Amino acid sequence: VVSNMSNIADREQFIAVYPDGNPSSSYSWNNGQWFFSKRNDVAFTKGMMDVLEANLNVDKERMYLMGYSQGGSFTHSIGNKLSGRIAAAVENGGWMSGMEKQPESPYPMMTIQSVSDSIARFEGSPWYNIEMKPEAYTTDFYARANGIKEPGEVTTREGLDGSQVKDVTFRNPQTGAEVKTILLENQRHLWFGGIGAEVAPINASEEAWAFLKRFRKPQPQKDNLPERDFN
Repeated sequence: VVSNMSNIADREQFIAVYPDGNPSSSYSWNNGQWFFSKRNDVAFTKGMMDVLEANLNVDKERMYLMGYSQGGSFTHSIGNKLSGRIAAAVENGGWMSGMEKQPESPYPMMTIQSVSDSIARFEGSPWYNIEMKPEAYTTDFYARANGIKEPGEVTTREGLDGSQVKDVTFRNPQTGAEVKTILLENQRHLWFGGIGAEVAPINASEEAWAFLKRFRKPQPQKDNLPERDFN
């Protein structure tokens, strides 16, 4: 798997799951755009979560989403539909279509983008008649969802390859929610630090886990009282 997330999962003791999109479609994840797979990936993802919870020791308060490219776009699509189960999410090199609705249960979001990505463009673009919203749209969408009104904090650091990395972080001090973008320069459409992209400004998987692991989504408590017969 391109992300090498399993190495981090072994080290940090969490469960990493790698679902495949529709194997019969090159554009395999159904994000609602016209030539992408028409499979019901919402039902697929929900069913996968149900199976994991039923068979593994899953912390239901710490279910996270990650996606790259098409999978990154699907992360935005599925996140608002299953928001009650999502503690936080990360998207690398993806995009929003503009069809996404505000999640009923907001969650922190981090995106990773290269300003020179020619496929998922930072400034957005039409691509084969589909809409790719600019990164500013994505940031604003999740900031509004999380009730964040203050401007973001911008910091810079030196990347692993010596290039500049910019972090833009928006915070809600009342809830602890964050919306963050990591911006890279002169990088192609890659999972940075993953297989085939080992020399990169960041290790996207390490950055993702450092962000995700800080957040929980409290789940409704089931009533343990015995059922009553009203017949």
